[in-house]
Amino acid sequence: MPLSTAEFEELTGHEQPHHLNLVGHFAWSLRWCDWDFITHPTFEDFAAGVSAHPNAPCELKKDPELLAQFPPCPLAGLDKDLFWSSPAMIAKEKKERARVRQLWIRDGVPMAEVIEEFGY
Repeated sequence: MPLSTAEFEELTGHEQPHHLNLVGHFAWSLRWCDWDFITHPTFEDFAAGVSAHPNAPCELKKDPELLAQFPPCPLAGLDKDLFWSSPAMIAKEKKERARVRQLWIRDGVPMAEVIEEFGY
């Protein structure tokens, strides 16, 4: 399992074999969850979720060996960057984004910038 940012980036590079690329994405996601192996989906569930995700690299979604081993199955909580978040993590992030948005508005950041950053 890769542990450093450099190792994550190396494994998720397009020149890597597809199975190593998938391991890199899993490691990034697990790190995002503070290495919580209990809460984070297993590698198998994560891999199936990635193969079903619209933002997954094409080489992962079209690799016949990976698809046979990890048939596509949507994974709730998998974001556009292929990081998984629990419902509690998603709620916490939404609350924090709303708080920061309010601070920006309070501090006079132009509304166009607020909308560009937060989408509302």
